[in-house]
Amino acid sequence: MTLTDLLRRELFLNSFSWHAQDYPQSVTVKRELRRELTAAAAETGMSAAIASFGNPHRLASDYLANLERPYPRWSSGAWWAGAGLYTITFLALSYALGVNDALQANGGGTLSTVVFGTPVLFTHTTDQISAGFQLTWASLGWFLAATVPLFALGSRVWRLWARPSASARPSASNASVSAKRHRTGWSD
Repeated sequence: MTLTDLLRRELFLNSFSWHAQDYPQSVTVKRELRRELTAAAAETGMSAAIASFGNPHRLASDYLANLERPYPRWSSGAWWAGAGLYTITFLALSYALGVNDALQANGGGTLSTVVFGTPVLFTHTTDQISAGFQLTWASLGWFLAATVPLFALGSRVWRLWARPSASARPSASNASVSAKRHRTGWSD
């Protein structure tokens, strides 16, 4: 297989994977499609093999149509929660650096304050530059406020309560059946 064929195959598979994110076994399906594409390319060439599978968005839509209901994207939710945690940590670090710069500009010293319910002690002297904080329930509340809504929205958690679709066809959910259906052109 040439580099061009490999790139075409992976572009097709990545496009399929993007559109099939909501399918619970999308990684397994992508692996099966890779095997099917490689086998079809050995017989007819990569361009013809990709053409026989059709549009990756439509192929993914066919897989999703077989689901009883949409499923949450737990990994997407985890990424969004991580982004929220990173953001609040970055903001806290920026605040600490700013306060230490202000202490230095005013000749040094120590400042004890409470920031969003978290006791913080800033010190800037000739011997020591530090920022210390004590985690409290309020701190935990801010971390949860920065991560839980993002996790819920990113994972689309409301899909847990979605009603089953009347048009679901669970009998055709096998990856190889669907892949062969698109490759050979037969339909339900």
